[in-house]
Amino acid sequence: MYEYTRRIMRSVENHESFKLKRNHHSVVAEIFDLAGLRDAIRDAPDEALLFHLDGRNDYAAWIGAVIGSRTLQEAVGQVDRSMGAERARQELVDTLDVGLKVLKEMERTETALVY
Repeated sequence: MYEYTRRIMRSVENHESFKLKRNHHSVVAEIFDLAGLRDAIRDAPDEALLFHLDGRNDYAAWIGAVIGSRTLQEAVGQVDRSMGAERARQELVDTLDVGLKVLKEMERTETALVY
């Protein structure tokens, strides 16, 4: 379990980063980990936030495919564009906050068990 938690909490390589965009051409931020995703979503312009919820939830897809957390992917995947920017932003930030809190506690507990 320790390796699983470390994998999810890691910073990804440049080629795996999440590019937060306003549209297909304008990158607002480049994100390398879950905390960075939460912070970028919190601060993103509405158009960038909603751009990644248009058609499919890019946040959930990245969390599943790159970060490797199916549970967090499913939770974030419940957020959609129809909620509007304000509610979608709050749901995403809250979900990522809870996920990060749980993962940090798991990491802390697992680290204590290793030593």
